[in-house]
Amino acid sequence: MIGSAAVLLAGGAPWARVRFSLADGIPVVAEDLTGRTAAPLATALGLLGLAGAVALLATRGWPRRALGGLLSLAGALVIIDSIRSLGRHPALAAEAAPAGMTASADPTVWPWLAVAGGAAIAGAGVLAVVRGGRWSAMSQRYEAPNSRRDPTASSPTGPTEDPDAAWRALDRGEDPTVSG
Repeated sequence: MIGSAAVLLAGGAPWARVRFSLADGIPVVAEDLTGRTAAPLATALGLLGLAGAVALLATRGWPRRALGGLLSLAGALVIIDSIRSLGRHPALAAEAAPAGMTASADPTVWPWLAVAGGAAIAGAGVLAVVRGGRWSAMSQRYEAPNSRRDPTASSPTGPTEDPDAAWRALDRGEDPTVSG
């Protein structure tokens, strides 16, 4: 989850400071290029990593390992997209430049936080693939109840063949929880 939080935090931060200038080189306008613009895939995969971290807690067995593989892939793609965005900053700045102006882009450290977050997501995914089968799962109280119940199972009135007996006892004014 920490890796996903780092990627999402970096996604909203300025990844480059873009300066637009006239032909004489004097800066006229400065604008920030955010991670959402520079590396939209990385930001989206940060959300996937957050959802995957929660899903790891709710799964067990081979689904947990498959989810770990997906998280490993997502983390690797965050790293790749974040590093590739560094080369795209000048092109993105030039596209945003108003007519008759030139643009320059100075990168910040935020893309590297996204790279570190991607590494954490990928590491958690690899760990889930390798060791996830040994982790404990959520207790059964979080699972859906069985649709078929054992008719001889113990109920407040004891074993019974008729599951509606307790309701009929209430209709008669009897308390089915009191044995007597």
